[in-house]
Amino acid sequence: MKILYVLSGTPASGGATKSFLLMADAVAAAGHEVAVVVPDEEGVTPELRRRGWTVVSVPYTFCALPTLSLKPRDLLMFFPRMAKSVVLNLRARRKVNRFAREWGADIVHDNTSVTDLGHYAAKAAGCSHVIHVREYGWKDFRLVLPGLSKRMKWPDAWGVSITEDIASLRGPLMNPGRMRVVYNGIVDSDGISYNSKKSPCFLYGGRIEEAKGTGDLIDAYIEYCSRLRAADPEAEPLRLRLAGGAPYPDYLEALKARVEGAGLTQEVDWLGEIRNLPEEAARAAATVIPSRFEGFGRVMPEVMAAGSLCIARNTGGSAEQMSNGRRLTGQDIALPFMTVGELTDRLMEVDRAFRGGNAFLPGGGMAEMIARGQSTVGRLYSRRAYGESIVKLYSEIEAASRR
Repeated sequence: MKILYVLSGTPASGGATKSFLLMADAVAAAGHEVAVVVPDEEGVTPELRRRGWTVVSVPYTFCALPTLSLKPRDLLMFFPRMAKSVVLNLRARRKVNRFAREWGADIVHDNTSVTDLGHYAAKAAGCSHVIHVREYGWKDFRLVLPGLSKRMKWPDAWGVSITEDIASLRGPLMNPGRMRVVYNGIVDSDGISYNSKKSPCFLYGGRIEEAKGTGDLIDAYIEYCSRLRAADPEAEPLRLRLAGGAPYPDYLEALKARVEGAGLTQEVDWLGEIRNLPEEAARAAATVIPSRFEGFGRVMPEVMAAGSLCIARNTGGSAEQMSNGRRLTGQDIALPFMTVGELTDRLMEVDRAFRGGNAFLPGGGMAEMIARGQSTVGRLYSRRAYGESIVKLYSEIEAASRR
């Protein structure tokens, strides 16, 4: 079969991109032909070409309403932004529709639910459409997605949800029997490792933005340092290392100003984007995942597989992963929190364990929790199962289209 994928963006380090590459590699390895639609030539696009896949590059944006707030500029620019987005996406639609018809796509697969190009391309090519629902929309990214219900209700639409929770939200919008839950593939059992020698630091990996909860992490870290030094003025806090790009420079500068105002400039490292996040996490005392509402939260199982203890907000995909772990192992696989105060408590808990000296050694309390997390990742989020599930779905779609 010929599978045409539509990406919503090209950042090479993004979770949706990593999951797409793994999925498309498995599909190509199964003998299917792959083509990919991208909005620009940045990020992962050169890698797609190196894989020998056909790439259609055309500018487009999310099919979401522009940001609307009470800020004068947002109010003033709402309609101009919306008009620009509509014009850009209509132009892209014409090009992608023409390619889908001429190439003879058998399935068009949107890698996320925030674009509608795949829907119209599938209609133009007379084939089935797969919507990969990797996000909640409003809860995680404050996105209003007009037309999503209509796209999901289309007779030839199928859905893939990355968690049971998202499936419970979006599944009822689809025709019966059309939604599948397929957890992202992270690592097979041979990719799991553990290093008991931990460095005195907390690690964050992800975009530096409000939706990812980095402001809460900074506030909790400041309070952690305050509590620690109140108990022992000579105590050196575990460092905070933040790895990830900053799409909103003003937000990054505001965070840095809060750190500077607390007198902690020397204790906080801003690493920018890095390629070796799991390796960094393996050495850290803990990896913090403060996102307000992750769809799946790829960072969590990635760093767990590498042997990192996780502190994660108990919402969305992170909560589902922790619930899965308790179901499979009978105990917690990470340290959950909800509020800034609870996150501060968790930082203090890890600090005490790190200074105790034995918690991360084999048999220690934190080492056992890490082992339970690794067991969960190996059983639920294997790369092989992920690829096989998608290939199986395509076979189901092909069989259904023949009836």
